[in-house]
Amino acid sequence: RVDSTSHTTLSDGICLHHRNGLDWQEHCNQWENIPDRIWRKNCMNDRKLPLHELVRYRIPAKYPKSWIYYIGDEEPSEYLIEDFKSDGISLIHREKHNLLSDEDIAKAARLKTLHISAETHRNLFEVVDYFTCAEIESFIGNSVSTFSANQIALRNGMKSSWYNSRSIPLGEVLPVYHIPLVYTYTEESQGLGKSLLKASILSVRGTFGMSADIHILYHGQNDWQFLMWLKKYSVIVHTHEPQWLDMIETMRQNGNPAHSHLFLHQGNYIGTWQRIDLPLFIDAEYVLFVDSDTIISNTFGMHDFGLDVTPGLAASAEADEDFKVPWNVGVVLFNVPKLRETHGVFLDFIRSHTDSPVFNGNVSDQGAYLEFYASVTQFLDTIFNVKPYWNNPRNFKERKIVHFHGLKPHDFLKILMGYPPESWGEALRNVIWKIKKFDNACMVLHDFAKFISQDKNNLGDYCENVFEDEGGSKIDECYTFFSELGAEEDSGSCKIHVWRYLAAERIKRLYWVIILGLFGLISFFLRKSRRRL
Repeated sequence: RVDSTSHTTLSDGICLHHRNGLDWQEHCNQWENIPDRIWRKNCMNDRKLPLHELVRYRIPAKYPKSWIYYIGDEEPSEYLIEDFKSDGISLIHREKHNLLSDEDIAKAARLKTLHISAETHRNLFEVVDYFTCAEIESFIGNSVSTFSANQIALRNGMKSSWYNSRSIPLGEVLPVYHIPLVYTYTEESQGLGKSLLKASILSVRGTFGMSADIHILYHGQNDWQFLMWLKKYSVIVHTHEPQWLDMIETMRQNGNPAHSHLFLHQGNYIGTWQRIDLPLFIDAEYVLFVDSDTIISNTFGMHDFGLDVTPGLAASAEADEDFKVPWNVGVVLFNVPKLRETHGVFLDFIRSHTDSPVFNGNVSDQGAYLEFYASVTQFLDTIFNVKPYWNNPRNFKERKIVHFHGLKPHDFLKILMGYPPESWGEALRNVIWKIKKFDNACMVLHDFAKFISQDKNNLGDYCENVFEDEGGSKIDECYTFFSELGAEEDSGSCKIHVWRYLAAERIKRLYWVIILGLFGLISFFLRKSRRRL
């Protein structure tokens, strides 16, 4: 068993599994060249970088490490030990540093002989290293190796990364590799955002249970009730005090609200940029960043992103679901070590746009990410960022994440209530015209209702935020609608509202047809009677 000393703890360390022996190199050469067109290009060090650099990019600055338990094909060289020492990390090896003698291992295994070695009892030594490694909180390995893949699986994919990067081949047949989800929040944002965020977090817990880690970069310290709520649902809170607030506020003031509504509210604008500092906090190879206006509808894992997973980021379509170009960053798959490696230069890049926050035809954080990381950006399957106004049946049937981009759940409710299109600005009116099948919108509204209705206080806050200027009856109708819809197995009551709305519209049209018809008849008879006179 690995024990903490008075100076260090298990959380201060990393278990590092390194494959670089000649047998491994030969295996990689054969494995990567199997002629079956399956992507297999991540068997050795990512981009052939030195090991200590790859490890450095996998340690969050806010949670530094002081030692590494090294497991390799051979003892670590003095050069490797010095490389890590230059980064302030002690490299520890079981045999090289006499942590456990061969004789002690033989006694513990109750072998008949005490004369053992790695050559004669290789599997036994692997078992010792395996269980020693399992005791250490964080892990870095080679995801192609079954030893490393099993260590990652032991941790449910959390606090795990791999220096060869990209995919975990074993995940294709053993889908147990979860991916952490990350949110951001500032107490300076509008109240509606917090209600949506709570519903989104409840959807993660409702879909994954406790098997997925939820992280939040949290700016502020006064809303203790919300902080207690986050603790209740086992959300990992990282206190976030951005060093770039003045820069972003200058950018907001220089922005054009006609290009984005985000320029209108300081708190909301800060919230969109908080993800910049994600690599300072998160201990993972990949994370899925999600906006607060999302609902997690179905489970997913690393296996769902393919073998040729992005080396940087992956984003999906925005308004047009058939435009297969990375554009909307409300849901993003991030390679965390890549973000960590480029964090400083990315900040400099953003700073160079302070006077004009427009990036390659896009604005704010979305434009910044898509322009700066263009060479390492891939397209994210649309099922991870389904918009309620889309129409492709496949997106709704196979949906993983619903994103209420533009139109929020209450906007759809207002449509059902009969609000005229003029109630929304031009941008959202254009989105409304895209809705061809309200059945799809009802389906994802049910996803939202199912989770927001689990917290009645939050649902009440949500409806009050939305209808605070219109009185109690609207608030009650909002509360009743989402409560009833959330209690159902499907989106039936939503469809009933649609039918009522359509019926009401038809009745209105019929009413005016009758009125206009009567008016026409009256006019006809009046003209006829005048002629007789």
